[in-house]
Order: sequence, then C-alpha cells, then structure tokens
Amino acid sequence: MSKPAVFFDLDYPSALQAARAEGKWLVVDATAAWCGPCKAMDRTSWIDPVVAAWIAQHAIAIQVDVDAEPATAKQLEIRAMPTVIAFREGIEFDRSVGLKQPNELLSWLDGLLRGETALARLRVEAAQQPTGMMGRMSLARALANGGKVDEATDEYAWLWQHMLEHEPAMLGVRASFMLAEIADLAGRHGPARTRFSALRDAAAPTHESLDADRLGDWMLLNQALGEPQRTLDWFDRERQRLASDAKLSPLLETTLIPLLVEGERWADAGALYADPVNSVKQHHQIITQVTGLRPSGMDDATFDEVRRQVVEQFQKTARQVHRCLIAAGRRDDAGKVESVVRVLDPTVSFE
Repeated sequence: MSKPAVFFDLDYPSALQAARAEGKWLVVDATAAWCGPCKAMDRTSWIDPVVAAWIAQHAIAIQVDVDAEPATAKQLEIRAMPTVIAFREGIEFDRSVGLKQPNELLSWLDGLLRGETALARLRVEAAQQPTGMMGRMSLARALANGGKVDEATDEYAWLWQHMLEHEPAMLGVRASFMLAEIADLAGRHGPARTRFSALRDAAAPTHESLDADRLGDWMLLNQALGEPQRTLDWFDRERQRLASDAKLSPLLETTLIPLLVEGERWADAGALYADPVNSVKQHHQIITQVTGLRPSGMDDATFDEVRRQVVEQFQKTARQVHRCLIAAGRRDDAGKVESVVRVLDPTVSFE
C-alpha cells in the first residue's frame, strides 16, 4: 500500500535537514505494515484535507517503517505504533502515541504552533481531575514515552494501588493495557522494577490465608516483572487447596490458566475450569460487545479488522478450553463445550 500523499519520500536525516533549511516542523510518523491503527490513520487522518493543508503549510512529514528502518526506530526510541513525533530546529518538541482521528491529530498539530505539548495538557487535565483514571493513565503513558521514567514510575505505582478505589470498572484495563505498560517500564528502568517488585512482594500469598484481590495482584505483577515461574511454583505447592476454594475460580481462570496453557500443561489448566460452558459463552459475548460499541469515526476497514480479530480470538479460546478439558479427563464437559460452540460459531473445528 502506497504512502498517503502528505508524506515526502525522504529518509529521516534528509528530512531533518530539509525541515531545518526551510524553517518548518518535521513530523515523523512511526508505523509498521502489521499495525492496524497505523493503517487506519493512513486511510483517514493522514488524508484528511485539513490535516494535509496544515502539513503543507507548516511541516515536512515522513513515515518511518520500524521494521524496514530498525536503526532509526531505535534512535527515535519508538516503543509503540503509531507514534507521531514533531521536531523543531532538529530537536524533538512533542510526540503523540496511539490512534488519532483527524480532529484529534489536527488539535495536536495546532497545539504545536501555540507551543503546547500533549504532556503539558495531560498534566493540567490530571490536576483538574485527579480521580479521573483514564486521564491519569494517559499521563503516565505520556511520561513513560517521553523519557520521564521516574515520574512515570510514581504515576503508575499510584494507579496500581488506587485505580480501583475510584473506578472499579477499570479492573480489566488495569490487568491488561496498564499491566503491559508497567511491564515495559520495569523492563527498561531499574527503579521501576524495584518499585513494582516491592508492591508484588507485599501482595504475596501466605499459607494461612488467601485473599483473591491480593493474590491476583501478586500473579499479575509476577507476569509484568517477567517472573511467571513464581506463580507456577506456588500453584504446584498449593493445588490441592486451590481445588477446594470455589471463590478463587474466576481469578485462576483469567490469570493462571493462560500460564499453564503457555507451558502446555493442558491437564492442569483443564482442571481449573469451574464452568467451562459459561466461560466460552462469556468469551463469545465480547463479539457482540465489540459490534455494539463501534467508536464514532472508526472507518469500515478498521472496524472489520477489529471484529475479525475478536472472532479469531473466540475460536482460539474455544479450541483451547476443549483441549484442556480433554487432557484433564473431563470428556462430558468437553462435549458440552463443543455443542455450545457449534451453535455460537459452526465454523469452529475441534479436530
């Protein structure tokens, strides 16, 4: 697929030199052929007439494919796509990470002319709404992406400890997107690793009692710190006690089963499903939720790709549950799962 017309066919050093010579901004869009949000911006934001007019007047814009130009991607410290970086006089002024609709991208570009950075705006918004968890998470992400790793560590640690006090509905976000961001930060900043190791250790389970919330945090932080074997070793010691504690079943299914599957411990995973039929049904409901919650401004191609990925994930999950149950000797439950899945999605094969 060809680049949107707004982008010059220049490498990064040449574009940097040209922008400085013309007294313009340099706008670099870091992208990848496999990046769905990047393709969505190519189809929408980067061909928007108002955005194109802004670039033509104020900037030289280029795209950098992170796979084709790994040295440049490393130099620019690209950690997620799409990332758009604005340079003034050869010096980075600001960067924006994530999918931006045309109006959002234009707002960011206009802010450059006023000397505003996305990080400064996020700081103000977080100060005005200190209990707005999405805003504070955006601030933490911007701090991390902008190299302010000590501040990012403080912000992510606060969010980890207090997010659910203010917005319990953020449970899923905390255990997925935010956890991945914490893992990235801890992987490249020693003090962040130390901070989250301490939080992990403080939540460690004891032989005397098991608190589901603390246990969940311990497992998740083991994952973020790249130490899943701690969780598996604990499971091997405590599996008999876990089998008799029904209250822990939802936690074990979402946090422990994926680790066991990754290690191809199919029978151990299969023994942990409390209600495998309901589990499969809940996974299928995600397809309906995605279909009904299409964001405004999302183009058809992007929406179709998102839905395709969700459907494929359901199919993978259904086959995984079935395989684990068979390995655990739960053939009756496996048969029930197969029957339900064939109604939900007849294309799923269990062979």
